[in-house]
Amino acid sequence: MGARPRTLAAVLAFALAGVVMPARAAWALAFGATVFAVVGFLVGLKFTVADPSGRTGDIAYHLAGLALLLVSATLLALPQGRVALTRRRGGITHRELAGNR
Repeated sequence: MGARPRTLAAVLAFALAGVVMPARAAWALAFGATVFAVVGFLVGLKFTVADPSGRTGDIAYHLAGLALLLVSATLLALPQGRVALTRRRGGITHRELAGNR
């Protein structure tokens, strides 16, 4: 297993730990993992476009994945995204949200 797959596996395992963490930590892990994925898709797109045999399907895949990840990152960055990641019914209070800034 190369360095890149190991790095990806480590980041995904770390993000998965957010399932059992408090809401604030879970949000930070989700956002960090999403940003990491955006960077990964950008790198993949760069190499795909630079490859002389870069196929249209591969480029479309990277662009579509990048668009979905950017939407996800934007939604996570909004205060409502933080509220949506809580486990309690009804979300978190405004006081808890203010402490998360």
